[in-house]
Amino acid sequence: EWASMLSEIIMTEQNYVPDFALAIEKARREQSPLDPLLARASLWANRYNDVFNQAKIITAAIGQKMEWIYGDTDHCETCQGLNGIVAFATEWSASSYHPQQPPNPILECGGWKCQCKLIETNKLRTANVKSILGLE
Repeated sequence: EWASMLSEIIMTEQNYVPDFALAIEKARREQSPLDPLLARASLWANRYNDVFNQAKIITAAIGQKMEWIYGDTDHCETCQGLNGIVAFATEWSASSYHPQQPPNPILECGGWKCQCKLIETNKLRTANVKSILGLE
């Protein structure tokens, strides 16, 4: 299942390469500033974190619990509410709460510069987690 998802992610990302290459060529021709291109490259590079997080969730052992942990940044209200929540990997997967996964309309921050992550844990599962994650 993961191999199929990874192939789909790669194909989707490859669709953006020609437009990005054209934007780079246009900027060179017009002697435009590189800042917008560097910002775009930074956001694109952050896709690695999203794919890594998806892989952790999808390939987790049955019954593996994961905890939402803050990253080193200012936090949106959604991420503040999720910090410390412990749920099964399958529950995180089924929810729309995925850190560092832009665009994510369910996260106030949109996931664009989110630095939160899900880490494996042996802590007790949070009470009412299905309700918290909107799975009921």
